Amino acid sequence: MFDDIAGSYDLMNRLMTFGQDQQWRKFVVETARVRSGGRVLDLACGTGDIAGLFHETLIDAQVVGEDFSNIMLAEAKRRFPDTEISWQVCDANHLPYSDNSFDAVTFGYLLRNVDDSAHVLGEVRRVLKPG
Repeated sequence: MFDDIAGSYDLMNRLMTFGQDQQWRKFVVETARVRSGGRVLDLACGTGDIAGLFHETLIDAQVVGEDFSNIMLAEAKRRFPDTEISWQVCDANHLPYSDNSFDAVTFGYLLRNVDDSAHVLGEVRRVLKPG
């Protein structure tokens, strides 16, 4: 499904949320409180809005944007071509990272699209650094 809607995904989110999705993303980045040089994982990154905002806000942070849809990631790469964001194909049920790897793990609409949100949140907690 996500491969089919990648080109219109951003417009659909803007319409469905009456534009509030942009404010939500800013809130996510601000409340994550990632320090200079930090490491951020944005799961189910879609077309890259949150990862892109982290990159703009924290130029020296290492930002990883992950999604299970290759076409969504292609759209993210197209939208943010001159960044050092690492775009990766990933299943949030099985994150390919060591424990305590990231200062922040973010996502926008991930939990509405998974079968076992408790398991996914366990994976999020596993890769987050303490504190």
